[in-house]
Amino acid sequence: VYPAPSETSFASAPVAIVTVASNQNPKANSFDSGADLMIGVSDEYSTLPGENEKISLKWERLVAHAVISLTNINGITADEKIENITLTAQDDANLVGQQKVNLITKEVVKDNNAANVLKVGASNLAVADGSVSFWSCFLPETITSLTVKVETDKAYYTREIPLCNLEFKQNARNTLSI
Repeated sequence: VYPAPSETSFASAPVAIVTVASNQNPKANSFDSGADLMIGVSDEYSTLPGENEKISLKWERLVAHAVISLTNINGITADEKIENITLTAQDDANLVGQQKVNLITKEVVKDNNAANVLKVGASNLAVADGSVSFWSCFLPETITSLTVKVETDKAYYTREIPLCNLEFKQNARNTLSI
């Protein structure tokens, strides 16, 4: 499992419990690598390989990448610095948190500990003319409502999308303009 800190338990192997971070700090043109959850699976072995035996792994991404652009944030001024962006989906959405992955069948089962809120640290993001773009990683999910809260060093700005149908697919680059 990559990244290693996402691994919390292999006690119920072959099912692994892994976590997509609820606080992410993307780079200017990339996601937070600590939230990009992948598993390496070998189709060649159903049991553990022998000592010093090399095996090849096929890496599969378990998350959906989202490239999000917030434009024309009304009221934001040039002297404000965006500190955080919070995305809140409908109550039953699982954007981040724990999920279970069967390492043999590759089946993903969302855990009830998953959450519908993602907080993005914006200190590495460029803001120009009231607009900002960033990447994030979600659990695969269909979002039917979304609230975006932008926190600056001087104020809060909120946009609500009460009805939508946004499908964030696993192992895909999804785009969202707000």
